[in-house]
Amino acid sequence: RAARPETTEAACTVFSGVVHDAAQERKVRDIMRRHIAFYASTPAYLPVLAHAGFEEIHAPLRAMSRAGEWDRMASAISDDILDAFAVFDAPRRLGERLAAKYAGILTEIAVYREGGQFASDSDWRALVEGLSTPRR
Repeated sequence: RAARPETTEAACTVFSGVVHDAAQERKVRDIMRRHIAFYASTPAYLPVLAHAGFEEIHAPLRAMSRAGEWDRMASAISDDILDAFAVFDAPRRLGERLAAKYAGILTEIAVYREGGQFASDSDWRALVEGLSTPRR
C-alpha cells in the first residue's frame, strides 16, 4: 500500500554547517568537501551527481579513492559542487535556507556532527526557529 504524500516522512543528515565567521566557514567547508568527495567516488552516488550535472567527477574521484589519494579528492570538489550539495550560514539563516531547500522533500533534517562544531545551545534554538519560519 502506497502512503499518501501528506503522511510520508523522510529524514536525512544534510551537508551543512553552523558558522559565525569566515574562518569557521572555511573549516567546515573543507570538512564537507572531504565528505562530498568520498560520497562522489562511490557508484551509489553517481545518480545523485548526474541529477546535479556533476557526473564527470565520479570516475576521477573513484580512481583517486582506489589510490588512497584522499587530499587530492577533496581538492577536486569545486566551490560550485560544494555549494550545490551543502549549505553554511549563521544559525537562524541556516535553518531558513535548509527549510527552503528541503521543503516538500524532508520532514526531518540532521546536521553532520562536524557541521555543528561551532554551534552553542542558543544557536541550535535559532536554527530550529529558522526551520520553523513559515514560507511565503
